[in-house]
Amino acid sequence: MYISAIIAAAGSSHRMGTKIAKQFLKIKEKMIIEYTLDTFNSIDDIDEIVLVIRERDRDIVNELIERNSYKNIKLVVGGDTRERSTYNGLKAVCDKTDIVICHDGARPFIKKEKILESINALGDYDGVVVAVKAKDTIKYVNSDMKIVNTPNRSNLYMAQTPQVFKYEAIKEAYKMVFDEKISVTDDSSLMEILGKDIRVIEGNYNNIKITTMEDLYLGEIIVNEGE
Repeated sequence: MYISAIIAAAGSSHRMGTKIAKQFLKIKEKMIIEYTLDTFNSIDDIDEIVLVIRERDRDIVNELIERNSYKNIKLVVGGDTRERSTYNGLKAVCDKTDIVICHDGARPFIKKEKILESINALGDYDGVVVAVKAKDTIKYVNSDMKIVNTPNRSNLYMAQTPQVFKYEAIKEAYKMVFDEKISVTDDSSLMEILGKDIRVIEGNYNNIKITTMEDLYLGEIIVNEGE
């Protein structure tokens, strides 16, 4: 079984408000993307890592790959949307690929054990999503901000990454994206539209996505706790 990991690191980081893209900001002594790559590169079951980047970041990425002696990493330039970037990654995976792992480069605290658990949980499903239970009560509102309903919190999960898919299934889903001009916020949503069977496995609240300056401070706390 051939497993490819697509790590998305082509974002422009508008919400972070920094000149440097967030994936290259440091938490303590390491770049955010280095924490992510360290973990994925340590998993023997993963045959290749497709790292989706901006063309302008190629030099800094090549330097960190060389500095860390990362193996089996293929660089791919992303597109102008999240969907296009992931699709570029999908087109670049090895033609022997059976399983694709999609992960946000800005989620640096994913654990090796959770990645392996998500792969092993795939089984007869088309996809697996790492997610955590919603802590807060969620309100569904209309365009006038009027509350329409309050979903049962016990049934609500907040999706994270990694998200693991059978390659043929996710490839079919992405063909639909461009044929029908669909925009979604995560890959599993596409699979749901196609009626594919997706399951959730319990994640960890520390598996945060670094998006704002506040997340950087929280990330430092998480790193300190792990030392």
